[in-house]
Amino acid sequence: AAERLADPALGPAVVVYLDDDLDQTRLKAVSALEKVGSPAVYGDILARAQRNTNMDKAKTFAMACGHLRIQACEPYLMGLAVGAQAGPTLAATYRALGRIGSRRAVSVLVKALAAGFDKGRENAVEALLLIQDPAAAAAAGTAARTRRIRNSTNSITPAFRVVYISKSIIRPPIITISSCG
Repeated sequence: AAERLADPALGPAVVVYLDDDLDQTRLKAVSALEKVGSPAVYGDILARAQRNTNMDKAKTFAMACGHLRIQACEPYLMGLAVGAQAGPTLAATYRALGRIGSRRAVSVLVKALAAGFDKGRENAVEALLLIQDPAAAAAAGTAARTRRIRNSTNSITPAFRVVYISKSIIRPPIITISSCG
């Protein structure tokens, strides 16, 4: 209901559901918070995230930080990026770092491109492109051009294809990437 009303005053009532035991409830809370747009609860979200010890809930907090683009979450997200095991929490953390435009995360995201975690690698590429930093975009483009996978006939084919790279003097390059296959 909070999503449909889109009233920022509902933020404090919705933020408590980020701690719910049910994953679906937490995801709906993230969606509702994004729609109601209540910056007054951003500090509460970060405080709850920092107190949290459950890695499944950490995924939800990472998503909330990213979807709401809460810059203050950068240290929390960086801690998750270097401390979380490969899985949904780490993948969500990479994407959140991109959404908040964390330039400090570039080196961590570039390292993720070489890791054996496919969803993490995919989200790291997306994050690097979202950061809007020339070095980050170049790293994402290089990864997209050089990443290879084995197909069903055991031959090696590109996993990603760079479709378009803009070259502009005024802004960072824009790289469009599509999956092969």
